[in-house]
Amino acid sequence: MLSTRNRLPEEEKVIRASKTACATLGGMFGGLFLVSFIFGLCVHPTFWAAAGIFVLPLIISVVWLYNHKVVLSKKGITYRTPFAGTVTIEWNNIRTAEIKIGYFLAESGGSFRPPFRLVLTPKIPSQRCIIINVKMLSRADLSELIQVLELEAEQCTFPAKSVWS
Repeated sequence: MLSTRNRLPEEEKVIRASKTACATLGGMFGGLFLVSFIFGLCVHPTFWAAAGIFVLPLIISVVWLYNHKVVLSKKGITYRTPFAGTVTIEWNNIRTAEIKIGYFLAESGGSFRPPFRLVLTPKIPSQRCIIINVKMLSRADLSELIQVLELEAEQCTFPAKSVWS
């Protein structure tokens, strides 16, 4: 729980992917696996190959979601993803926090990005930005994250203050 004196948690606050995100990806690949498995039992054994094909994306999506983690601490914010690794920015080093919409970033050479993301830009140009995929967070977790950002990153400009309230 957040304290009333400052909005930082007493201990590290870990935010993971929401149950909705897990249910959506699990339902997509799990449903296809289940249908293929049932057809393999009842209709024809060749459907076992399809069941095997759908197990791999199911496992990958569960591991991928589990490895996304936002950690709020007294020191700063840390974001861990399976592909980009772990990035930490101290609260006093956050220059901007913006919610961006779209798949590509022109400034990164057109590389693919989550369509709805919270971008935390550090004051130090050599330090990496934190790009948080907000679709995977619950509304309550995202609201708490934005509240903490508004209070702790004092000189941070956050143009979308009322988007998630």
